[in-house]
Amino acid sequence: MKRLALILLPLALLGCSDSGKVKDREWTQILTRKDGVVTYARKPQSESKSLKKAWVKDVNKDGAYSVGLWAFDCKANKMGILANYVYGKDSKKGAESGGERPRVEFVHIIPDTNGETLRDYAC
Repeated sequence: MKRLALILLPLALLGCSDSGKVKDREWTQILTRKDGVVTYARKPQSESKSLKKAWVKDVNKDGAYSVGLWAFDCKANKMGILANYVYGKDSKKGAESGGERPRVEFVHIIPDTNGETLRDYAC
């Protein structure tokens, strides 16, 4: 059994992205900002009828990136960021890499913004 685990673990790790590069099967491109940052999201998860969560990745031109877990209250038109991690182009966490947030404040989503585009994708 240990031998099987030793064989499967490296195979599983090959599918993990350890850089800002995005694999098509895992992430969907949502938008490209004017500054060249490309935003991707994973398939949203339903927490309830109106609450959705989605992992969001912003990739800079230089390869540095951030990954955050966003929550959307579809009914109330609000959003909050549950966790956020910032990485350099070498895929190492930055000094202020963020992390989990013990208390999330949901804010209203402003029309015609990236937040609204992400909400439309998630909801």
